[in-house]
Amino acid sequence: MNILGTIKGQEKAVNYLRNSARKKRVANAYLFVGPDGTGKSTVARGFLAELFCQGSESGKTACGACPNCRRISENAHPDIKWITQEGTARIGIDEIKEIREFLSLKPYESRYSAVVIDNAHQMTQESSNALLKVLEEPPGDSLIILLTNRKEWLLPTIISRAAEVRFSPVGKDDIIDIVMGKLGIEKAEAEFLSSYSGGSPGTAILMAGEDLELKRKALRSVTAEILKKGDPSLAVWPEEDRTNLIQQMDHLLILIRDIAYKKLSLDEYIIEKGVLSEDMAECTEKYSIDRIYGMITKLIALKRAVEGNVNPKLVSSVLPGEVFG
Repeated sequence: MNILGTIKGQEKAVNYLRNSARKKRVANAYLFVGPDGTGKSTVARGFLAELFCQGSESGKTACGACPNCRRISENAHPDIKWITQEGTARIGIDEIKEIREFLSLKPYESRYSAVVIDNAHQMTQESSNALLKVLEEPPGDSLIILLTNRKEWLLPTIISRAAEVRFSPVGKDDIIDIVMGKLGIEKAEAEFLSSYSGGSPGTAILMAGEDLELKRKALRSVTAEILKKGDPSLAVWPEEDRTNLIQQMDHLLILIRDIAYKKLSLDEYIIEKGVLSEDMAECTEKYSIDRIYGMITKLIALKRAVEGNVNPKLVSSVLPGEVFG
């Protein structure tokens, strides 16, 4: 199976990379930039298959069946190295030394030695400077692909030495098709997951394995209690884990947006039907539409702070007062 042929919603990136491989105009480094879960890793794997494929005719797309294509799909090709870190762990100087040594060796089987660095923005200052030296003097037929959702955290000199490929949030219909195809679920459930995914098929797929309905009910309950308080700053937000807090903030953004739809009598656009409940109806009456828009703006700023490694416990403690106060 041709990997790039399975990608939905990133046609511009796929066409650019496929043409680069077909015309043999391949840069020494690429920077894939876009939100999490929008296909950056899958496209990187597909691009490498286009370059390494043994079974396709010259100028054609990867066959998806030859030994190279199969091993790339399984992340098991000896001439390709993946650098991945869990959570917010940093990419240190040892990983870059490992990359430099790997790229200095002659490829075992292929024309290229390739390295893919996931979450490249997690590099330390020292490791960033070390990688920059590799990019300035790339060894032989080497290829480096950087994946990030935080381009602004990378050194400008690293950005300038890589061909940038942008990944956009994926459209709702494409996410529905992806989720139904991968999980075999009904369209109604896929539509719901798509609405909560923020344009990220990966997020939609992860949410499918969770008790999302229970989490949504709990979030509505907490939000309603905070909105009823005379002084929201005295309320306590119950979540302090970074990953869970970010997910709750995403869901809260949908909830507040739907309160705005309710305020504007646009019920047909409401995703979170819980805003139609009696408890939430009281909240709808309490706040003006401008105040609700202000809540959304403040919540987005707090979410960016958490994503930017601000202490989640601190954000959790100020969230009720900042957003609802």
